[in-house]
Amino acid sequence: MRSLLPARRIQLNASRRISAITSRTIPVTAAVLAGGLLATGGAIPAGAAPAVPRANTTTEHGTLPAAGQSVRPDAVADAVGAPSPASSGQLAPSTESMPTGPVTAGAKPGTLVAVTPDGQKLPCATPGNPYGGAKTTPVFIRPGVTVRKYTKSGRTPMYVTSANLAGSGTKVRPGPLTRGAVTNLTTLRSKASGKHAYVATNGDFFHLGQDGSPYGAEVTRGGTVIKGISKAQTSLILQRDRTATIGTVRLTIPIKARKGTVHGQAWNSDYLPRDGIAVFTRSWGAGARKYLRPSQQLREFVVSGHKVVHVYKHITNVGIPKNGYIIEAQGRAVNRLRAIGVRRGAAVAAGKFLHTSAPHGVDTAIGVGMALVHKSRYQGPVCSKDNAVARTIVGIMPGGKRMFVAVVQGQTDSAHHNFTGLTARESTALAYHMGAAEAVMFDGGGSAGVISTGAYGKITQYTKSADNWDRLIPNGYAFWRRS
Repeated sequence: MRSLLPARRIQLNASRRISAITSRTIPVTAAVLAGGLLATGGAIPAGAAPAVPRANTTTEHGTLPAAGQSVRPDAVADAVGAPSPASSGQLAPSTESMPTGPVTAGAKPGTLVAVTPDGQKLPCATPGNPYGGAKTTPVFIRPGVTVRKYTKSGRTPMYVTSANLAGSGTKVRPGPLTRGAVTNLTTLRSKASGKHAYVATNGDFFHLGQDGSPYGAEVTRGGTVIKGISKAQTSLILQRDRTATIGTVRLTIPIKARKGTVHGQAWNSDYLPRDGIAVFTRSWGAGARKYLRPSQQLREFVVSGHKVVHVYKHITNVGIPKNGYIIEAQGRAVNRLRAIGVRRGAAVAAGKFLHTSAPHGVDTAIGVGMALVHKSRYQGPVCSKDNAVARTIVGIMPGGKRMFVAVVQGQTDSAHHNFTGLTARESTALAYHMGAAEAVMFDGGGSAGVISTGAYGKITQYTKSADNWDRLIPNGYAFWRRS
């Protein structure tokens, strides 16, 4: 038995958070949902949609606003304890109280110290490699991507997908794996069917038992924005230079009518802050919007064919028009929309612009959970105690040209059956010892899974859930042949 997970000298220097990365902006063509029309100036013709400001002029340093235009969002602060979830994409719901900042060296050799959110210092021993000495067996090999099974006594099986994105040799293209709308929940096997992906795993955390939407952003190939919010969300990003990184993405969401422009806070997302605005297109799907849980006076504007066709005083179950969208607004946002002339019969248009901290722009992005490793140093909860469960861990190697996704079989919150898995502490140690420069979590528990596609589209699933059934999930993450 031998280990293919290289040990590495522990670096204890404190690291800065990813949020300190200089933000850059990527222009996304303003999507005027009612027919995609973009007016070029002057009066708005009768029945036509107002123009959303065009994507700004791009330079190598980001995006510069065009003359006389501004895409700065309205300042809308979240209320503490607001009923609508924050959808930050930062932490798994069960690990929010764990220490997740950089660790420092302890007083004794081989010890570390982390600090909890309430300032408590937690000392602990240096975490070891949970799969050190594991036997490895390749179970799937294609040019640029390999899946290996790790077997170790006392541990559940682990499957690691290793992929070459931009290094020497044959390369693959990673990105979100979706099927249908944002809230369309299907099994990983179903999502991969007919998609011609070499390998796929599960993806982002999501609102289980509610509308089913993912917590984080969703940007598909070519920088196509499917969902996001105006607050920065930590994401796994494939950059335009084909390297991977962990960075932030956020949206500017202009809504324009005859008398001016206001800005929304959410696009196809389960997020409605106080005095905020959420926009839902057909890409959202049939998921219930009631889980926004408004806490203030609300207006629902149904837009079809460039015009507001209905206005309601509560969130309805009205379907999103094929050639339009729905705007949910609460509190002072209702007055802001009224002030620019948004009412029944009014012409209105909405658009979105993508902003990112990724230095080379965004080709694809997907929301992630807890940060485990940052700049090749421990970042996750190395001193915490939590239950061992099934995990999905994403690691990016130094330089971003190669990455891996490790799926550890294990128990869920509702099913044990003598399964174990990994704790968050062990997950951090695993990613570190595998050599990741950056590592984060995807969803785990009953969502954790990995499949491959063989000859004639035959799908092989390697993992087994402790629940004895495959969970329905909103998105996955896959690797395709580089086209």
